[in-house]
Amino acid sequence: MQQLVSVIVPVYNQQKYVRKCLRSILEQSYRHVEVVVVDDGSTDDSRRLVKQMAATDARVRLLCKQNEGVALARRDGLMEATGALVMFVDGDDYLLPHAIANLLTPMEVHDVDMVLGSHMRRYPFWTQKRNPAAVPIRTVIANPKLFDDYYVSFFGHNILPVNIWGNLYKREVIDQAMLADDLFDRRVSHMGEDELFNLMLFPHLKSIFVTDEPVYAYRYGGVTCGYNKHLTELFDFADLRVDLLDRYGYEKGYSPLFVEYRNVLNSELMQRIQHLRQREPELKTYVEEELCRRYVVRRMKEHYKNQMTKMPTALQLIINHDVEAICQRAVLMARAQRKRYYLKRSLKTLASWT
Repeated sequence: MQQLVSVIVPVYNQQKYVRKCLRSILEQSYRHVEVVVVDDGSTDDSRRLVKQMAATDARVRLLCKQNEGVALARRDGLMEATGALVMFVDGDDYLLPHAIANLLTPMEVHDVDMVLGSHMRRYPFWTQKRNPAAVPIRTVIANPKLFDDYYVSFFGHNILPVNIWGNLYKREVIDQAMLADDLFDRRVSHMGEDELFNLMLFPHLKSIFVTDEPVYAYRYGGVTCGYNKHLTELFDFADLRVDLLDRYGYEKGYSPLFVEYRNVLNSELMQRIQHLRQREPELKTYVEEELCRRYVVRRMKEHYKNQMTKMPTALQLIINHDVEAICQRAVLMARAQRKRYYLKRSLKTLASWT
């Protein structure tokens, strides 16, 4: 008997792409699928287009809700899904023709909990194949090696890919993980939501399989040119991940996570300088409050308390609570970034004249 694969598709204002996305799922060579589309409060024509497709194919179900972000849309879709196996596909992406078959075959042959595939990254004028990170390909990775060597991927040391899309999951493992943790924590609903899901799921996996078969086409969007108000979610995400490191006693995850926190703090300060036009007094107030309330900062100090010689130089300012130096560094980095931007724009203009 063929296993039912539930494909969960969150959609928000994606009228331009959603039909291609759904057709790519419905036209799979493996046809025993259900498609749970979650309209996350779209204000464009997305909902009507999905209803049209649902009327012609009973495998499509539409769930409508108010806008809460992609993470909670996936959660609500998962609650409606009935398949023993689960995939997530974003509404502006699509599956390659044999995607489900190429993921399902190794899952059944090797009886693993999760199969990760490679993907095609779609740019405006070209497509690039992206293989999974530096991991054994077409090989079963099982515990204890799976947890000991690869859990660090979720703490700033990229080995395994952390995306939720393009993978096939056993539903029973997801349900088991959700009894212990919220895989769709509201604190991380716009930034890092893919990583959060797999981060919480990972300790419950017994084995995975990584294939280099391209299964997913990811549409690469432009980088925002304005202030990203959701970036600060990554601070809460850092605290959450420190809690997990403490719970599992996973020592190798601390150092890369601390460096990642430092990088996110710099990014937040730089965008406050560039987009909110904040000056040093405002920046200092913000940094002072951030460092005082953040658990990851307290754990950083404890972690390096007796090993100061091993402490990366980049973290010294945070550990020493040197707010003025942190802000001055961010100002210099913002100036350098602005100069690079104007230089690139000038070169582009010059190239258009020749």
